[in-house]
Amino acid sequence: MLMNDLEAILFDLDGVTVDSEPLHEKALRQTSLHLGRDLTQEEVSSFRGTVDEVGAAKLLETDILGTAVTGSR
Repeated sequence: MLMNDLEAILFDLDGVTVDSEPLHEKALRQTSLHLGRDLTQEEVSSFRGTVDEVGAAKLLETDILGTAVTGSR
């Protein structure tokens, strides 16, 4: 296909076409439970709008899980 043949390009900025936030929240809650803590709704809300890598790092922070991260678990 040549660029001249294109009529349109669709970019799905997260949340525009598909609302994936409920799936992210479910995964976040399951992960935090696996790590030993149920997050409050306020803590879950603090993850909205972050990219996955930042959210994962934030999940492992002391103030979220209440424990210090020391290498492997």
